[in-house]
Amino acid sequence: GGKDSLVVDSHLRDAAPEIYRVALMFGICFGHCLFLGGRELIVGDVLRETLVNINHSCVNGFVFITGFYGIRFRPSKLIRLYAVACASGALVFLLGLHFGVVAWESGQAGVIQLKNFLVGAWFLNAYAVLMLCAPLVDAALERLPPRLLRGVLAPFFLLAFGWSFAIEQPLLDKFLPSTPGLGSFTGLSLLATYVVARLCRQFDVGRLFTWPRVLTTLIVLMCVTAIGAGEYASPFTVALAGGCFYIFLRIPWPTWVGIVARWLGPSMFAVYLLHTNGVGFPVIAGIQQRLLATGWPFDGVYTIMSILVFTAAIGLDLPRRAIVWCTQRFWKPALTRLDAAWTRLFPDRE
Repeated sequence: GGKDSLVVDSHLRDAAPEIYRVALMFGICFGHCLFLGGRELIVGDVLRETLVNINHSCVNGFVFITGFYGIRFRPSKLIRLYAVACASGALVFLLGLHFGVVAWESGQAGVIQLKNFLVGAWFLNAYAVLMLCAPLVDAALERLPPRLLRGVLAPFFLLAFGWSFAIEQPLLDKFLPSTPGLGSFTGLSLLATYVVARLCRQFDVGRLFTWPRVLTTLIVLMCVTAIGAGEYASPFTVALAGGCFYIFLRIPWPTWVGIVARWLGPSMFAVYLLHTNGVGFPVIAGIQQRLLATGWPFDGVYTIMSILVFTAAIGLDLPRRAIVWCTQRFWKPALTRLDAAWTRLFPDRE
């Protein structure tokens, strides 16, 4: 590989993915603030749309980390995922009621409203689909020789980066057939990113790149994604997320940065859930529009709001983390037994 090769160094193996994860979540907050911004001068609008398009790779980056290190399905992981979602959704719903952002609806409409807050986030459910499909993907990648693997993956990539990507492109979307489950906001888009990351790890793709090559490639990918070449189902977005991941692995991060990132890591999914909903989005948009109306520069508004959203969501999640830590002796053994029973019934290793 050589000293300039983007090889995973062992001393960065643990810290760098967490640092990347935190950076991705801040990027998602920044992207949402941009997306929710008001109309500005034409230059501001063009710049905002360009940054939003590039920023889509932050979501794929989360899944790329999962794919690179793999995920073994266990029922406890699914339960924990939805437990975080329900806790975050309940908190947001109560805050919305308290501050008058949400009006309680009775009957069936109220149940649907509450469900949307608790488990309505598209990424939450798409990630659950990924977790359930991951064992199938891993089995194929681990047990098939490269000669046969190409034939297995070609139809899948044709579906994920061909058909699913094409139906979101201008003009093509008017002529191509479609079906539920295709497109960016789906489990398929996350699963495709997962497969790419698994392949990168299996075939040690990092050894193929030096700093000049990867930086040049990332600049090209940013230009392609900037013009709107797909969202989460775009192969260019997935490649951009993967390239940034390898850069984060290679950077010699100070020890304290890794310590901070590891402490923040357990809150990152909650940060997403706490602001991506029917309370967070209207509040963010309202504040930004008022600031822009008073003459604040759009770059300052979006940057400040991103920092506020990110830090406020971390603060809101701290009580959940404290409760989890204090009560784990009561629920953790039950989840351990559930996983053990699952493994006995459905072994996934020889």
